[in-house]
Amino acid sequence: MPILVGDVMKLLCSISEERKMKAAIKHSGKGALVTGAMAFAGGMVGGPPGIAVGGVVGGILGAWMTSGQFKPIPQIIMELPPAEQRKLFNQVTTIIGHLDWMDAVQLTTLVMGSEALKQQLLAMLVNYVTKELQAEVQRAKKPILVGDVMKLLCSISEERKMKAAIKHSGKGALVTGAMAFAGGMVGGPPGIAVGAVFGGLLRAWMTSHQFKPISQIIMELPPVEQRKLFNQVTTIIGHLDWMDAEQLTTLVMGSKALKQQLLAMLEKYVNRQLKVKVQYDD
Repeated sequence: MPILVGDVMKLLCSISEERKMKAAIKHSGKGALVTGAMAFAGGMVGGPPGIAVGGVVGGILGAWMTSGQFKPIPQIIMELPPAEQRKLFNQVTTIIGHLDWMDAVQLTTLVMGSEALKQQLLAMLVNYVTKELQAEVQRAKKPILVGDVMKLLCSISEERKMKAAIKHSGKGALVTGAMAFAGGMVGGPPGIAVGAVFGGLLRAWMTSHQFKPISQIIMELPPVEQRKLFNQVTTIIGHLDWMDAEQLTTLVMGSKALKQQLLAMLEKYVNRQLKVKVQYDD
């Protein structure tokens, strides 16, 4: 089933809405050009009445283009003249042309389920808005949480099948106490009991000399230790341009250099802080 220009515009709207993208522009010449293009397109379709309608719609978009105010990208896309939408359509089809889809719904599902494809389309859209409309794009960046970073480290360590064995009773006692303290800070006396139980489980491993997956060790660390790891990770990935935890994970997992830096940091932490020797199974 052939995909229509309108379907592709809706797809781009879905992607830009997900990222809460906006744009602001201050270029009166471009605004006038868009108004004229919309009037011309209206005339081609509906004659003199179409020119009037097209001029009104183009005037709305042109007014934004001279206001300097931020406006949602999806709204901008749907207000573009047909010729501009066709430009976007052609660029999108070069990116998604290899996909096997039956209709617009399936295509949207395929694209929205692929972070890599969304990144390509977002980059194309930002490039278009920046160069063709001479606009400044604004994207909402979600703060990354400690838990997100721990999951990222787990993904990296699982990929390398990292394990560790420890024999250090003093460190085990310290972890048990830290977990009990953290539990008390959150849940009072009951939290102390719960924290002590989890800390005791981690301590039991730390005195057993048995190998355990690094990913499991990471998730069982007390909050203060996870915060240490979080701070070290953010110094490595701080230069990246990401919008959410999913995108950040995709960026890191797709970069051998970044994974190597994070693995080296993680191994150093485990060696020094937990007195552990790391083993790789791969």
